[in-house]
Amino acid sequence: MSLERVETAPRLNPMDLKELTNAKPPCITISIPFDNPAAAKIRLKNFLREAEQQLPHEQRALLEPLHDAAAEPNGHGLVLFRSPDVFTSIWLQRPIPEGLTVADHFQIRAILPQLIGEQKFYILALAQKDVRLLRCSDHSSEELPLPPGTPRSFDKWFDPAKPHHVRDDMSAGDEYLKHFYRAVETGVRDVLLRDPAPLVLVGVEYELALYHTIDEYDRTVPGGVHGAPDGLKGGEMHARALELVQPTFEEPVRKALEIFESVAPERRSTNAKEIVKAAFDARIAHLFLNETGEYQGWFREATGEVKHGNAEGIVEEDLLNAAAVRTIAGGGNVFVLPGNRMPNGVPAAAVFRW
Repeated sequence: MSLERVETAPRLNPMDLKELTNAKPPCITISIPFDNPAAAKIRLKNFLREAEQQLPHEQRALLEPLHDAAAEPNGHGLVLFRSPDVFTSIWLQRPIPEGLTVADHFQIRAILPQLIGEQKFYILALAQKDVRLLRCSDHSSEELPLPPGTPRSFDKWFDPAKPHHVRDDMSAGDEYLKHFYRAVETGVRDVLLRDPAPLVLVGVEYELALYHTIDEYDRTVPGGVHGAPDGLKGGEMHARALELVQPTFEEPVRKALEIFESVAPERRSTNAKEIVKAAFDARIAHLFLNETGEYQGWFREATGEVKHGNAEGIVEEDLLNAAAVRTIAGGGNVFVLPGNRMPNGVPAAAVFRW
């Protein structure tokens, strides 16, 4: 994400996100919902004028590339990050709150759930006439080619001349189909081991049960979506698979919350001031932020002093955002949660490394 390159991407990988957290100030963040593109472009112009007023004259050139950032809308929300060493534009597929900040850190807290870790999974549509593997996110899907030699049609694969196709004393139909799916599973597993994510099976019930008996991929979701894939129309297959796989996306935060509840009292905190200071000291392993929580103030890094609220001559900032930025920069995990999932409903909670 250098000055010379502009990225437009639906997500950030962990290294890109960490680079954002290490950016040199001033850090300009602009977020705009794009349900109405014409209105959104006007809002961008207004934000750029406001940002210009907040920057010293010699730094206003930073804004020049941002004027054309929304020329070709590609989502429901646009986020712009600009600093002397970073220029990144990101289109998001869900609406976002609008805002402008010019500060020492990029404003990432409100949009963090969409910036990190795409909810990726796979669908294996089991149909004897046409086996398909799809790579999916929470909002899209695309069919992937299977490795050479991987069968997709039972009729084309079946050859009575081959030894393992010869009828024996076992139930012939199921045994042939099991051999077919074992060949499919080998090819599918080859794809998934190179880019792992949960796998959801879609098919009629007895074929799903048969496939599960030969499946060696350890991230296949139990059960599956019942129904002939060709009979699931209008995105129903994707929607039902997403509902089934959703609990696996919750696993990291569930485990982190369990750690919070189980560690010694000195290794955890719900005190926002203590958490902000620990974040700047790179002591946080897991940070939990209330999606509607607020903790405005300022942090003096030289002395470790945290002040909540206004101070004369000092510009306050979103200290929960600063804690998120510093936690990510220090290699910790950040989870943005609704208030009813936060310990005691507090604005912030944390598990410390020491």
